[in-house]
Amino acid sequence: MRLKDYFYSNPATFTLIFINIIVFIALNTFSNLSGVFLLDPNINMVMDRPWTLLTVFFSHELHIHMLLNMFLVLIFGTQLERETSSKVVFYVYLLSGFIGSLTIIAYAPLMQHSNLIQLF
Repeated sequence: MRLKDYFYSNPATFTLIFINIIVFIALNTFSNLSGVFLLDPNINMVMDRPWTLLTVFFSHELHIHMLLNMFLVLIFGTQLERETSSKVVFYVYLLSGFIGSLTIIAYAPLMQHSNLIQLF
């Protein structure tokens, strides 16, 4: 299979990877965007910036984090897209990310998140 055909047969997977790359470049180019895209698990901050529940799973600040996550999206996304459809890939990605965001909010107080922020 030619590379061009591979891209065309997995449009949702490569669209998600492309969006993640664009946001990665933006976050690393403009440092003030971190406060706009990244999720702060403090419930008051979430209420002030509810979009971060969604934007956080498109946001990666470290190169290795980006590479590993996009590698997993490539491997599992292409397989899921082959067996189902592009819509399913988008829905699974969005639903998984949203559940992850809610989990962070639920468990951050148990992990003393405020102390972790001060370390970095």
